[in-house]
Amino acid sequence: MRWRNLVGAIIVSAFAIAAAGCKAELQTNQHSEWIKANQAVAEYRDEAAKLKLAPGWEWPSQVIYDEERHGMEALYGVNTGRIDAAWYWHCSWGRQYLGETDLAKRAEYLPQVLALRDSAFFKLGLAVEDRPAREDTLNRLASGDVSEFRNIIEVNCPANSEG
Repeated sequence: MRWRNLVGAIIVSAFAIAAAGCKAELQTNQHSEWIKANQAVAEYRDEAAKLKLAPGWEWPSQVIYDEERHGMEALYGVNTGRIDAAWYWHCSWGRQYLGETDLAKRAEYLPQVLALRDSAFFKLGLAVEDRPAREDTLNRLASGDVSEFRNIIEVNCPANSEG
């Protein structure tokens, strides 16, 4: 009887250890590569060089990613800098579009706003399951409904080019 209990305990323990190992692997594989703060800044600068901001906007003179958090070296997921630069670019065009009262100018800015679909923010920063909702917002904007887009920009974007 003791032998069966011992074998049963070993089997249960093995399953528990295997399950815990799988869980840890799932948690750590969300970002397979990590970069340091200076690398995130380099990504940001590289992406910014490819994007034209809305009139009157400038890129922040200093992009700051913490080098340390809670006494430990801070690490960022690969493409963090690219995603952040693309979002700042989108914010510039979103603010420009929403602040414009001249309908002809608004029509001129709209393609830049809709170009979010081709950005690092959309392709690398949004989870695949979140993209349809953002697509829907952009489609409604293109059809003239600015309400949800306005809310996203007002809540998530700097009010001016100060970053």
